[in-house]
Amino acid sequence: MDSKYPGPRIIREPHLVRRLSRRGLVSPLDVKNPKIVKEEIQKLLESDDRIDEKLIPTVKGALVQAWTLEELNLLSSHYIIVNNVNLDFDPAFTDHSDGMKVEEAHVDHVVIGMTTVFAIQSTNLDDYETGFESIEQASKDAKALWFYLKNVMGIDVTVKELISNIKDDRWDVIRKPVERISDYVFKRDTYWGRVSEPNIDQNEILESMLTARTLSELS
Repeated sequence: MDSKYPGPRIIREPHLVRRLSRRGLVSPLDVKNPKIVKEEIQKLLESDDRIDEKLIPTVKGALVQAWTLEELNLLSSHYIIVNNVNLDFDPAFTDHSDGMKVEEAHVDHVVIGMTTVFAIQSTNLDDYETGFESIEQASKDAKALWFYLKNVMGIDVTVKELISNIKDDRWDVIRKPVERISDYVFKRDTYWGRVSEPNIDQNEILESMLTARTLSELS
């Protein structure tokens, strides 16, 4: 994988990281070095006197988001990462896998690759039930992103869902442990390195992501 500087283009802070930085608990995200805010969040979690107990789930979630972003930052400059994408559908569309109406969806990290778009959710899979629900929700959000791109924006592109989870310092992507989520994305985007240049319109997809409302705008 080509991980040379300057790396991927990163748009916006993940929403939980942004929530902490707005409170002044951590520094705003440095898109060239996500590791800095990740380390600040880790220290925040270790210092019980600095945060209210009710805020701990937010801090833990922000840590996973920052860790995911640090890992995705290993991708090359061929990639664009858009954090905190919230989609609203009016009218709602039907998810034909279960017949449910979908009015909104949220994706923590949208990675615009060379051939594929990845919808990545950062989460803590503490137990089987929570993990199953997270996987199911990630699949629904990825379908919603695909529907938005194809039917709202007129962009026909493959969308793949991933769950990024930290467990014993290893990544768990859809419950299949891998060493690096960046390698996972790169191999599935390029057919194991056989694509060297983008063959999808990344700027068009980026523009469609920037027109979508974000959770920070809704809060």
